[in-house]
Amino acid sequence: MSGKKNKKVLVNMLIKVLNLVPINYTYGEGDEIRHGFDVKDFKAVFPELIHKDPHLGETIKADGLLPILIRCIQELNDDIEFLEARLRVLEREKPLID
Repeated sequence: MSGKKNKKVLVNMLIKVLNLVPINYTYGEGDEIRHGFDVKDFKAVFPELIHKDPHLGETIKADGLLPILIRCIQELNDDIEFLEARLRVLEREKPLID
């Protein structure tokens, strides 16, 4: 039995993800380049994915991005299917000139 409650399908995730600004950065004294997001900017889009750590401050719960990104892929696929169907209709109405 699942302990999950108030389950809802994610909608309009692509619009939100497009507002994220991926960045490169180094952390602390190291020079290793990392990839991520500015926590303040990320928090404006997905505040529910911010974790307050007593030692690190605010951090991003990256595992929460997986279902959001999968939903974005599904939304993009829906858009592609719609555009392909529309293209087929347009091609029947007026064939492309070779």
